[in-house]
Amino acid sequence: MSMQPIVTVGLRSSVIHTNHKRCRIEDGDTVFLEFGAAWQRYTAPMMRTLVAGHPSARMRAVFDGCRRVVDVLKASMVPGRTFDSAARAAEQVMAPLASEVFFSGVFGYTVGAQFPPSWVEGSGFIARGESTVFQSGMVFHLPICLRIPGQWGMGCSDTVLVGEHGGEPLTANPWRLD
Repeated sequence: MSMQPIVTVGLRSSVIHTNHKRCRIEDGDTVFLEFGAAWQRYTAPMMRTLVAGHPSARMRAVFDGCRRVVDVLKASMVPGRTFDSAARAAEQVMAPLASEVFFSGVFGYTVGAQFPPSWVEGSGFIARGESTVFQSGMVFHLPICLRIPGQWGMGCSDTVLVGEHGGEPLTANPWRLD
């Protein structure tokens, strides 16, 4: 692994970058996982959320929102467009959930050759106000995690390569809650 996996459960998944802790997983709890293996100093991180038992309608709605955000980001990551334009497109898709969820404001960040303790390459962040332009061959992790503070968090991501027509997934995330 390029760094230790992050595993949080239930209430702890509602707080960004909460360290994992032994918690009993109860029916209806979200189980948030973030991990990335390294191959010759490169990594492709991925986040996933599972639900013990059956996800609620609200959990499904937030999870579907994560998917819509990643889909619009991938479509927006076209060479010549700015990081800001992709962030604004993602904000529009997230708008129906914005009043009930916490989101960090960063829709993606560059990954590449890395050194522990982080896989963040550090040369670019997909966020509002970032004027950097996408170029073919750039690689980004799209860590979309929407949290309802004090309850649970729902995160799912892909690592993508910027190609001629947008972001092309390098990870094979199943995008399921079960």
